Amino acid sequence: MAAKSLETYVEAHEREREHLPLGEISALLAPAAEAAELGEEELLCSVRQVRRRIWQERYEEAVRTCSDRQDSQQA
Repeated sequence: MAAKSLETYVEAHEREREHLPLGEISALLAPAAEAAELGEEELLCSVRQVRRRIWQERYEEAVRTCSDRQDSQQA
């Protein structure tokens, strides 16, 4: 449940900025992590995983867009 909350928060706020600072996210999520009995290291690990997934999705989207543009120019 804490991981889903973290993912929802990160996805909502990552659109507003280009980078996601681990320290800031951890500080904002500390009360929720404490309630879920997550340690600081577990929280940071979850933040890193979500951030990595978001970056991977952005990369894949950029590659698809570029590929689509090249295909349409060649047609």
